[in-house]
Amino acid sequence: MDRVQTGGMEGELGQPEYAHIQTALIDRLTAPDTSDSIIALEGHVPAAVQWIIVCGQRLHDECSDAQSKWPEWETNLDWIVGQAGLYDSVKSLCQQALVEMRRIDNT
Repeated sequence: MDRVQTGGMEGELGQPEYAHIQTALIDRLTAPDTSDSIIALEGHVPAAVQWIIVCGQRLHDECSDAQSKWPEWETNLDWIVGQAGLYDSVKSLCQQALVEMRRIDNT
């Protein structure tokens, strides 16, 4: 399991974080226009995109599952940004993550 250091805290980059990203970005809800779906996105997405913003390069480089899912995550982040009713702060975080992902793609 990989170790990461972010903000002075060291931890493992492993199943809990990957599962959170998976839930928010890959297993997006099938009924995105319902209030329950928006609430779920607002709960999962901010934590998931923080992992991409803070340690996306390492996640991309060292986690084969993340590498294979990366393009799908980008597509899903674009989709999430376009959802009506989602807080602007959540959309902004998604846009920051997309910028970081595209930077990583070009390195």
